[in-house]
Amino acid sequence: MSDNYGNNYGAVLFDMDGVLIDSMSFHVRAYNDVLSKYGISVSELEVAGRSTQETLTSLLGNQLSIHEIADLAKGKSMRSLQLMEAVGDQILIENAIDILHKIYGQKKMALCTSASGQSVSNIINTVLPKYLFDQIVHSGMVNLSKPDPEIYVLATELLSLTPSSCLVVEDSISGVQSGIAAGCDVVYISNSDDFHSQIPKDVVKLESLSELPTFLGLV
Repeated sequence: MSDNYGNNYGAVLFDMDGVLIDSMSFHVRAYNDVLSKYGISVSELEVAGRSTQETLTSLLGNQLSIHEIADLAKGKSMRSLQLMEAVGDQILIENAIDILHKIYGQKKMALCTSASGQSVSNIINTVLPKYLFDQIVHSGMVNLSKPDPEIYVLATELLSLTPSSCLVVEDSISGVQSGIAAGCDVVYISNSDDFHSQIPKDVVKLESLSELPTFLGLV
């Protein structure tokens, strides 16, 4: 963790799934729905932090063409959206909007997600107010997904800030690795010890998103 600890960060870069919205169960269900005809099922651990295209390519790249995988990815995204729309704003992590409002106006904020542009647009138009974010970066804007640092490097460039002045908020190992490789400080949100041994010692672990304003020195 750098000397920017606390209130000195210029921006907070948020992952979306698992950090601001509780969507992972819907994504896993959607994957398994579209993969069932191939006799494949996935777990949260296998898909967390990865783009849909990358996940499906790793699973079916030796069986399907690029175009077939793209069509399957579109079907998976549509199924995810269908499942999430059914629950509305209940998909939000507890107190997520209140927490974003506490940071709003104090620091720049960016949404940095491996989700597709379509998925992000749906979430922004329904449960996460767009005005809260200075920049939104999704999988369609980068060539490589997390753990590659590209998504966070791009976000810092769009914000006109150095990576060392930005704090990344993540809930997956690949996301943590992405933020570190980009040169940002990272906080890891988890209420379990499942990944504890894989998290570098200088990454601060928070039990919930509600702890973030205190960490930032805003309350």
